[in-house]
Amino acid sequence: MPDFLSAHPDSYSKVSSGFVETLLQSRRAELFTGLMRLLYPEGDVFLHTFLGGVQQKLYRCSESGTESILRPAWMNILGRENASVFFMTMSVDSLRLMQMACEVPILRTDEHILTHQQLTDLVLDWTKRPEPAIVHILGEKRLDNLYLMSGATNPVIESVSFVDTASSFAINDAFFPSLLPSSDTYRVVRHVSDAEHPIWQGYELRLAFHPLMRLLINRFSELAGRMLTERLCERISSWLRDGGLDIKVTMNGIVNHHFFESLESSIDAYIGIIRCFHDEASPAIGLRMAEGLSRDILLKLEPYRRETLTRHIYNQDHLDTVTGRVWR
Repeated sequence: MPDFLSAHPDSYSKVSSGFVETLLQSRRAELFTGLMRLLYPEGDVFLHTFLGGVQQKLYRCSESGTESILRPAWMNILGRENASVFFMTMSVDSLRLMQMACEVPILRTDEHILTHQQLTDLVLDWTKRPEPAIVHILGEKRLDNLYLMSGATNPVIESVSFVDTASSFAINDAFFPSLLPSSDTYRVVRHVSDAEHPIWQGYELRLAFHPLMRLLINRFSELAGRMLTERLCERISSWLRDGGLDIKVTMNGIVNHHFFESLESSIDAYIGIIRCFHDEASPAIGLRMAEGLSRDILLKLEPYRRETLTRHIYNQDHLDTVTGRVWR
């Protein structure tokens, strides 16, 4: 994946390795969440991610792709001289999108110069295609946006907008070009990816799991009342916290700030949440009703969400783990 932040001027130019270490220490101390971009005189570009002051990932960026650098090699890279450094502050959602953009495989890259109407028409066409893509849109008036389009089955389009040294996250649909300046000409780069890759599957699962939990909590609240629902949420959140997962269950559903290392680890966590929900809900509403809640809610979800959840959680391999029974 290319350098998405190349349009932004460096915060510090050609500094020493000692100064880079000072910058790293400062970001750790201030619990920085966002990106650190490093450009070296040889042309090497690296993106370094921070979450709450913790150094998460280091990527080497080039036009041919992005390489994730193993932690033992970080010292040699971050210790090089004459680095030009830029920082971009981000929310957790923006950072998660950027890590996806750096890690998904790229099968093909298409570049266009488009009018606003051409962009509008092309986006509508892209949303009907099955393949997911990362779309980078640059406008004449400092517009610099990155969009995550996961394919025709999912209408949700997440985006991050880069402005100076900060960013903003948004959730859009296929008509997001209507929010962009109509008089601009746009440079649009679309990086086409593989929908079956585990990173995309994990992304789809996260988007499907959130509404499932919101509806489960709402239905339990209708049956058991607010007090018991708050208690249930606290117990599930406590279980998650004890397991080292940065996820919280509330009366409004789930707040997920955890960065999973793999699709399998996210599946295990989500199954654990549902199992914990059933264990806590059964004494209040009865075992049979608790077992039936997930099935009933699943049938109320949009088909693309139901399909994703059925594929990864509610299937023959996992049903016993989730509900203690196999659905017939």
